[in-house]
Amino acid sequence: MKRIAGISLLLGIVIVISAGLSAAAEESVTEVINKLQAQYDQTLDFSATFTQETISKSIGAPAIMNGKVYIKKPGMMRLDYTDPKKWQIISDGQTSWLYFPEDKQVRIYKTAEAFENLPFLNFLFGKGKIADDFTASFGELDKDQAKDSYLIVLAPKNKDSTIDRVLILVSRNDYLIKQLNTYDVIGTVIRIAFKDIALNSGLKDSMFHFIVPPGVETFKIETKTPPKAKGNVKIEIIENNKK
Repeated sequence: MKRIAGISLLLGIVIVISAGLSAAAEESVTEVINKLQAQYDQTLDFSATFTQETISKSIGAPAIMNGKVYIKKPGMMRLDYTDPKKWQIISDGQTSWLYFPEDKQVRIYKTAEAFENLPFLNFLFGKGKIADDFTASFGELDKDQAKDSYLIVLAPKNKDSTIDRVLILVSRNDYLIKQLNTYDVIGTVIRIAFKDIALNSGLKDSMFHFIVPPGVETFKIETKTPPKAKGNVKIEIIENNKK
């Protein structure tokens, strides 16, 4: 009996130690966020091919687009959509251009206004911390996905945000974002999956400035809050410059 009791005790100790080692090996959501933040803090520029799926009541069937994204700190971004239609979003950190070559039109925004409701971009631009803007928790993945990825659910701390939540799929290997899903308060879902990611390749600033081609119509768009308006009510003021 003493021998059996001793074996049982030994097995119990082994099980407890094994469980402890397993728990220690699994990172907390705070640790994952910190390593994710550290990875992008040391990233000066980023490029990748992407597939974007947009689900919205206003467009009916899901819209799927492909292209390439370039980001350079501080605050510069370029999205080259290649199919089903070619168009571009380019920002030098101060001014943003939306260029539609087939329509021969470009819309010009102040960057701060164009992206004010997308706080996650502050993180990618090197201007913010995830932990400052979001509350993070783990989401559920199936066993195969969980082997090499974490699913993080981010809830905006700003209660007035138009974003309901953001889901990011993070690589366990290098803490890079493999997929980014954004859900807004009116039910629109944007999913972006990244591939062929390249870091610190020395992107030139000239990539993030747009020169309006001859014959292209420009629209300068500003958003202003009316003096008597309450909350976040805004109007669009459009200046049309024909060339």
